[in-house]
Formats: sequence, C-alpha cells, structure tokens
Amino acid sequence: MPKPLFQFYELVIIASEDNELRLVNGEQGVILAQSEDRTAPAEYGVLVFRDEEVWTVAERDLVSTGIFTKRENYFADQLSIGVSVNQSAQYSPGSLPE
Repeated sequence: MPKPLFQFYELVIIASEDNELRLVNGEQGVILAQSEDRTAPAEYGVLVFRDEEVWTVAERDLVSTGIFTKRENYFADQLSIGVSVNQSAQYSPGSLPE
C-alpha cells in the first residue's frame, strides 16, 4: 500500500497535461481532501486559490511547494464535517484531520 506523497493543508501547484485540468494548470492550491483507496493512485481535493473551487487532482498532477498551512485557515468553525464516498456514490459521515 503506497504512502500518499502529499499531506493535508500542504500548498501545491497543479502541473498537468490532462485536458480536464487545463483551466487550473499552473495554479496554486491547498490539499483539503485525500482519497482513502490505497489500491489505486492517490487523488486529492485541491482548493484552487484563484477561483476558490475544489478540484479533484491525481497525485501525478501535483507539485509540492514545501509549505504547509493550518486547518483553521480553511475551516472557521467546528461545524465542518468529513464524509466518505464509496464506489456506489453512497456516503457516510467521516472525520476531518486535525
């Protein structure tokens, strides 16, 4: 089971030749979510700063900046929740990393 290359709240740059990511290629963002399936290549939920939208980005399409931020920079209150989604698009409550 490969260990993910990126951590929560790590600043990254999207560097992809994937046509679906062309609108955010070269943009900076932060890791807010991470896939839990360790049998497939990791995917991340990246908050792109420019348009304040979260994009799903494969690990191979990200470059680390070496900078880390804190959870409270993105979640102002304790009402935030995490969810898990299975392959049938069913979700269950989860937890956010500290």
